Amino acid sequence: MSKAFLWNNLLEYIEGQLVIPILGPELLLSCVDGRDVMLHRHVAERLAEEFGIASNDLPEDDTLNFVVCRVLDDNNDPEAIYPVINRIIKGSRLTVPEPLVKLARIRHFKLFITTTFDSLLEQALAQERPEDPSPTQVLTYSPNDPQDLEPEWQKRQGPIVYHLLGKVSASPDYVITEEDTLEYFHGMQKERPEILFDTLKEKHLLIIGSSFPDWLARFFIRIAKGDRLPSSERRRFEFVVDRRVYGQREDKNLVLFLDHFSCNTRIFEEGSAIDFVNELSNRYEKLHPPGEVAVPVPTVAPEAAVQSRSPKLFLSYASEDLEAVKKIRDALAELGWDVWFDKRKLEVGDHYDQEIEEGISACALFLFIISAHTQERKKGYFRAEWLMAAEQLKEVSDRATWAIPIAIDETPEKGADIPQIFVERKLQWARLPSGKPTPEFTKKLKDLLREENKRQKGMK
Repeated sequence: MSKAFLWNNLLEYIEGQLVIPILGPELLLSCVDGRDVMLHRHVAERLAEEFGIASNDLPEDDTLNFVVCRVLDDNNDPEAIYPVINRIIKGSRLTVPEPLVKLARIRHFKLFITTTFDSLLEQALAQERPEDPSPTQVLTYSPNDPQDLEPEWQKRQGPIVYHLLGKVSASPDYVITEEDTLEYFHGMQKERPEILFDTLKEKHLLIIGSSFPDWLARFFIRIAKGDRLPSSERRRFEFVVDRRVYGQREDKNLVLFLDHFSCNTRIFEEGSAIDFVNELSNRYEKLHPPGEVAVPVPTVAPEAAVQSRSPKLFLSYASEDLEAVKKIRDALAELGWDVWFDKRKLEVGDHYDQEIEEGISACALFLFIISAHTQERKKGYFRAEWLMAAEQLKEVSDRATWAIPIAIDETPEKGADIPQIFVERKLQWARLPSGKPTPEFTKKLKDLLREENKRQKGMK
């Protein structure tokens, strides 16, 4: 796979609540009756015992699907299998898998999608987030009961777990075979949970340990993202961590497909799903040590989930000022602004990101951070952003407030290295030492937000 796995991007997207984790069975390494075993294999072995199938020749992969197919080959009633699995799960003394515990500790994850039928993820969240104001909300999909997210789900105080392929019960309302999976995905075309799928389309996806076969992995990514995979319109990434795309078990056809036809997919090739979670947890905890009160950044729901979106605000800065800028970003998001917070910081000379140019063009307010670092740096992508904004400012009325310079240190206005039109317009500077918003700044941004909301309502 030629594309690098973008760790820094992933962590920054997570901090911005722009990532939806989609978790699969490869993470479910649990201690069952004193033995470490993958949950689906444990269920398959017990199911084989129940139906008199020899368990010494079970395949290493897709064990549950294999056993269920053997049971059906013996002319058993398909619906008789589900209550047996339900009984096996209830009767097993399961420990919460450590990978789920580590993912539950990442508090910037609010919505979790799981493709497994167990409740271990809910247990991990209850264990690791006991102080959450609201208990975990659990939603499930089945073709007969396609539950969906609430329109304003992002305002909810507690986490959400969505069982995309059903949840274990005595009824046949969850997936246990590849054929079941196909039927569920087919059902999603008819009875589509609109808000959920609009959310998946808008966010970056982190697909961990799904174990989908080649054809199903392609199909899942396609229906989750909504657009044709090679489409230039897709501006969100999929981060894929799966045993089928690395090492000795690599599915070369799937890798080749993703490499050529899913240009926004990045594959983790350094180990298993559990290895990935361990690395992600270590990197995240360096940024957010255990015990730190991490308030997730409020984000805006997809367009289909709400009647209108919050006004967009573009925040431009030099990468050296990131820590100070985070404070400004958090304050703006709390006020209700939809903050564009690009962290890739491409250098001048790299390919211009059309998405950034469109973001500046569409924003209601452009804030640019001035500091000793911006004064020192003669090159940087922030300068390209400033020039894009300078062109936009030519079309803005002199009476309107569209661009605001913000100094986070003692950099003087006179002699500031900024585009000339910013000087000519005599833009009023805000001074926020080390990025700490002042009461005056907060009031000004609140007033501007109120005015922009009124303007948007008047345009409808």
